Amino acid sequence: MTTTRLLRRLRTKAPVRRRNSQITPTILILLGSMAAVVCVTWLAPSLSAATGNMLFRLRGAIQPPDDIVIVAIDDGSLQQIGNWPWPRSVMASVLDRITSAHPRAVGLDVIYAERSERADDQLLADAIRHAGRVVLPAQLIESETTQADSRGSATWLLPLPEIKGAAVAVGHAHADPDVDGVLRTIQLSKADEQGERLWSFGLETLRVAEQLPPRGIEEKNGSLRLGRYEIGVHDEAEKATLPGVTIIRPNEMFINYLGPPRTFPYYSIADVLNEHVPAATFSNKIVLIGAVAQTMGDTRITPFISYGGAERQSGIGMPGVEVHANVIETIRRGAWLRPLPDWLSFGLALLFMLGAAVIIKLLDGWRVIVSLSALLGLIIIGSLYLFDHYFIIPPVVPVLTGFVAVVPLLLLNSSITASRDLDQKLERLARIQQRFMAHKPAADSCATALSFLGSILRADTVALCQPAASGQALELTAYVGRKPDERELVSVLNMAATISNNAPYSLQLPLIVEAEVFGLLLIKRTMGAPFAESELRLAHEFAGGLAAKLKTAQADAQLKQRSLPISLPRNITWKLRAVDEITAQLIARIGFMNLVFTSMTDGLLVADITGRVVFANPAARRFWAERETDTLNGRSLDELFVAHEIIALDELRATMRGVLSGQSVLLDVELLGREGRFYTLQFSAVNASDDLNSERQTQMAGAHDTAPGGPGIIGLIVIITDVTKRRELERVKAETLQLVSHELRAPLTSIRGLSDLLLKYPVPEAKTHELLETIYSESVRMNELINRYLDLTRIEYGAQTLTRAPVATNNLIAECVRALSPMAAEKGIHIIQRLEGPSPSLLADAQLLTQAVNNLLSNAIKYSPTGLTVEIGTDSDDAYLRIYVRDHGYGIPPEAQARVFEKFYRLERDAKSDVVGTGLGLALVKEIVERHGGRVTLASAPNEGSTFTLLLSLQKEQGRIV
Repeated sequence: MTTTRLLRRLRTKAPVRRRNSQITPTILILLGSMAAVVCVTWLAPSLSAATGNMLFRLRGAIQPPDDIVIVAIDDGSLQQIGNWPWPRSVMASVLDRITSAHPRAVGLDVIYAERSERADDQLLADAIRHAGRVVLPAQLIESETTQADSRGSATWLLPLPEIKGAAVAVGHAHADPDVDGVLRTIQLSKADEQGERLWSFGLETLRVAEQLPPRGIEEKNGSLRLGRYEIGVHDEAEKATLPGVTIIRPNEMFINYLGPPRTFPYYSIADVLNEHVPAATFSNKIVLIGAVAQTMGDTRITPFISYGGAERQSGIGMPGVEVHANVIETIRRGAWLRPLPDWLSFGLALLFMLGAAVIIKLLDGWRVIVSLSALLGLIIIGSLYLFDHYFIIPPVVPVLTGFVAVVPLLLLNSSITASRDLDQKLERLARIQQRFMAHKPAADSCATALSFLGSILRADTVALCQPAASGQALELTAYVGRKPDERELVSVLNMAATISNNAPYSLQLPLIVEAEVFGLLLIKRTMGAPFAESELRLAHEFAGGLAAKLKTAQADAQLKQRSLPISLPRNITWKLRAVDEITAQLIARIGFMNLVFTSMTDGLLVADITGRVVFANPAARRFWAERETDTLNGRSLDELFVAHEIIALDELRATMRGVLSGQSVLLDVELLGREGRFYTLQFSAVNASDDLNSERQTQMAGAHDTAPGGPGIIGLIVIITDVTKRRELERVKAETLQLVSHELRAPLTSIRGLSDLLLKYPVPEAKTHELLETIYSESVRMNELINRYLDLTRIEYGAQTLTRAPVATNNLIAECVRALSPMAAEKGIHIIQRLEGPSPSLLADAQLLTQAVNNLLSNAIKYSPTGLTVEIGTDSDDAYLRIYVRDHGYGIPPEAQARVFEKFYRLERDAKSDVVGTGLGLALVKEIVERHGGRVTLASAPNEGSTFTLLLSLQKEQGRIV
């Protein structure tokens, strides 16, 4: 598992805020909207009726069946035959012509209740009887009464007995329009006050067409069965004028009109009489005969009426005979409309209101507009779909009322809630930015600031004057030193940054931010020199900072004000001003912190909880300067530390586990590619908790399980510190201690012991000379040790700079051989020089390079047996010069070859021998050569000798000297 995955596993989920202050208003809005839905639905039924009309018109006309036709008593027939009523022989002739085509049923929508000539009545009765399938209508009327203030009883107006007896059935043609005058329903059965019940005219006509017996209509609970048709009906209840009496309108059916008037095919009765219409037109069809002329008054208003509307949807009513045709076709199609109960309508309204609430709660911006528009479209299109395909009367009014009521209220509540939350966040931001740096109460803070300025400027009086409540004059609010008198306080209108010629020891600095005056700073000095230019700049900078501080304090005070005791949000002007002020303060603080972070000498690396770097200051970027040229942001910790072999993967994982458990982990690393530089990496966690919500988080933590490291860890910080100098100081300290405690202590002990012997005891003269020689040699050794150590230390720390100049290598080596020849002669050692010619020339420090060659050559002489040879020579190519010193002495064991260049290291064999050594020579050689950009190599084998080689780079401008 990588470190990134480990961090992701420990990521915690932010708890979802559920505030009662948001739930309660939403519930109240839903309840209020539901109350509006109920009131509008019950108290304004005309709205529901109007939406029903709209649905009919949106659906449009439906193709009528071809087996239902209307023989119309129209205006043209009245003009040809004469005014109504016609002789009944005319209708008999029409029936005879239609009957000859054998129709399925004939519905004669004319009530022949009054008598005419007996022969005509009989002729019509015979024609009806001959047809055998004629249905006649009846109408409810009020009977006459002798009392003027009372109503007559409702009774049936029936055809003449002989005409009624000739018909196969009689059905009522009574129609009760709604409150808006539109006929939407028909009672399939109706009774008069004597209890005589008749089925509707259209139902009886369909029964005859289906060849069902008179008792072929079966009543059920909520439906009527007519042969193969089961008709959905409902019983409409309405209150009567008498107290405690309820009138039931049974078997009421909603008519599903096919379209506006003249949707069904019309044939003029005059054309039928004149044989302009073939009799076969009526074969095997349902024929309805009735008045369609507007002058006859038998019209009904239907949902398709539109007083300013489109073609065929005008203000003309639908003839009653066509209403019966729509009733018949509604039953045959099974398309009677089904209203929803109120509880279901209100439930659907509540469902859509909840949907709108969810949209407003979860979405924002244009998504809210699009989603609410889609929801509104769903209401309209879904209602039309239910109406057209399932013949359901949708609750458009309750749903739209709920939608129109709840959406503005929810949006208003959302706006108020967001505004209140914005107020709280602004106040919280103000508290956070106050807590960002150490803040004291305003009075203490100003006094401290004035005292600081007074001590810096050596002023006797530093006073702060701020506008009074009236805003017209200044009043003293804080001062340090001598209190200024009244005449020294100036008006706000006359404030200016001045140094009076007469008083060069007095400053008056206005405190202005963005053209707004916050006060005046008075600085007076009674003794000493006048204010210098640097002091004036300091005073102006201080005044600017103090003005910004006063503005912040004023903004904080405004944020805490509440004009009303209830928690209402503030206006937009206040919010914009607060946002501007807090933003300016935060930008200033962020800029300050950015300067702090970028000015740090230590590297700062900030990573999020996934282990991705989100911030790196310049010092951190320099840490990877030799390895990375790209930005560090977005890189993972694995990639930065493990991939570049700074930290091992297992060690980094263990570090991350420790950090996420609340520990601070410190690691020491060494980058060998940077001249052995040492760094410390301090890993620590970034916690999200603060003083404002720590108590709440503590309570939540008690109720919920938390991930390791606590719910407040949102990332980690890595501080990279270069400790190379400290390590070098520690090393020097250790080496110095070793030098004093061991290397210097041995010769000092020897000198002290020999001196004590000479002082306390008589020693022969010969022995005295020997002891003095020993004391001298030990002092020489100690002096050499100290000098070499100091030389090495100066070179290591750069105290001794390189003085580069052209050096003839052969001449330098010859000088070294010449200087050490006496030492070699004492041991009988012959020095052989193998120098190539012409002599290579180096740009080097001649003194240091001579010291390095002398050390190698003297070591070869000292550690070689008597009578052998020591070889020194040069070898070069186009890039490098090699100076080697080879002896044939004891050699160096392989296990010791890596340590011979360490300070104070000597072979155990050499330390026990009489050869004087410091253990610093080879370390000094190595340091000198590396300072010249070269390196030292060693090739040695026990009892075969050793070869030390100095590898130095030849620059292009270097040449050879003959």
